[in-house]
Amino acid sequence: AIGLGWRYKKGGKLPIDEWELRKDEARRPNELLLPKHVRERMLKDLGYTQQDIASAVRVILKAKNKRKQTVQNLGAESMEEAVESATRRVKGILSMGMKNGLVKA
Repeated sequence: AIGLGWRYKKGGKLPIDEWELRKDEARRPNELLLPKHVRERMLKDLGYTQQDIASAVRVILKAKNKRKQTVQNLGAESMEEAVESATRRVKGILSMGMKNGLVKA
């Protein structure tokens, strides 16, 4: 995978107003994407094999699917909490009844 890192090239200082005048317009999201063949060529030029690339893609897809599953489970979270809360209340009521002799074990 190709991503952004912390390494950078230090440039000269420029007042913010001047930078605002010089900067290009913001790029559209599709302009920020590198085509697959370009990414793969860059990686192969750095010495990665097709197997390395395929392995990294599998790891990325697995993480992506886990994130998707987490998002899908968020809706069920409130229901799970309600069931757990009700279970605790019922257990509390039953244990109070057992202490007071109202419920037989």
